[in-house]
Amino acid sequence: MEQEQVDSLTTEPVVDSAEESASQKKARAKRERGPQIAFDLSMAVAPFALATVLVTIVGLSSAFISSGSVGWVAELCASFRTQCVILLLICTIPSVLSKPWRIMALICGVLALVSLLLVSPVVDMNKAAPAKESYLSFSLLEAVLDKSTTMDEVVRVSLETNPELLTITGVTLDDMARLNEKLQSYHIRALYPNNNGHGVCVYSKVPLKNSKVLYLGKEKLPVAVTSAFFEYGWVNIVAFKAPEVADADSMDRRNDLMESVSNVVSSLNGPVIVSGNMNLTPYAGNSAKLVSKAKLKVLRSGLSIKPNSYAGPQDFIVNRLPVDDIYVNDKVSYLDRSVISGFEGRLLPIKGVFSLSNKDEKYQAPKFAEELTRPPKKQSKAPAPEPEAKTPEPTQEKEQAKPAKKSRKKKH
Repeated sequence: MEQEQVDSLTTEPVVDSAEESASQKKARAKRERGPQIAFDLSMAVAPFALATVLVTIVGLSSAFISSGSVGWVAELCASFRTQCVILLLICTIPSVLSKPWRIMALICGVLALVSLLLVSPVVDMNKAAPAKESYLSFSLLEAVLDKSTTMDEVVRVSLETNPELLTITGVTLDDMARLNEKLQSYHIRALYPNNNGHGVCVYSKVPLKNSKVLYLGKEKLPVAVTSAFFEYGWVNIVAFKAPEVADADSMDRRNDLMESVSNVVSSLNGPVIVSGNMNLTPYAGNSAKLVSKAKLKVLRSGLSIKPNSYAGPQDFIVNRLPVDDIYVNDKVSYLDRSVISGFEGRLLPIKGVFSLSNKDEKYQAPKFAEELTRPPKKQSKAPAPEPEAKTPEPTQEKEQAKPAKKSRKKKH
């Protein structure tokens, strides 16, 4: 009996220690399973995190580099700032749970926070002030005609939203004739067609005064300037279409136009609304060329600027880009900004609802230099170069032919 008791005493601790070691192994394996999954996920997202970090840094540099090929790449990266914030936050989650990848999590988190602050309206000094009180308001719809948009779509959205003011850019002479026929409810119009894709039309249900077209920038592109009068105030409207940005050269031409428009807007008295196809993201440093001197504010609502364009053949929420917007000066308050959904086209129309309170403010007709209102010479003297190149040969032939005729008469 004593021997059995001794055996039991000696064997029981061995069994307990074996059971304890097995449970410890299971607990250790369970504890290590989470970090291992986080490590594996961090390995998988590391290439995407690195690419997103590079795009974010290059996009942030657009505030300092705004010209040349490097400036064009920086602006292109800045267009995807919202997407970069989302990707950086996704990459931060698994990295922060894995000790070897926490440095990457710190970099992604800091860049995501910086980009989020630049996108967020909390620190955006260029956002328009919302109206605190509004009992009188009006709406403006901006639409763009391009290869992806049909005339019927623009007309349909215009009639459904029924704004007091309607700006359409990219209008040719034929487009203008068709629009006038279909938008008969807008009796007041300021029309400036252009067959090179830069035509501007302003349709209104309220009186328009002092409507003019200015030719700005090195390319002398048309910019419509008019003033709309309501019972409770008046506002200056500036509408134009900027060059499509496909490389550094086209970006420089667009920036030159933006600077010219900014100079014109800064010379206007009273409230101003700037509308049109600007081909400029508010997240890029080049946007300062438009808003700085004219002291314009970008029209926005929500956490970020709701984009109206998309990159790629398909329209997904994550690949939409803010390339157009409505800008106002500090004398215009807005009530709402919305992007029209269900529109068959690459550039979605944008609608803004505004409030005015300058009924008693004296209106001063804008005055512009004569050179700004003069049409470009290229349009009036386009065929001139061809005759100059061909004139020498025909004139020589005529000079040789004339003596020949005279000699024949002498012979007779």
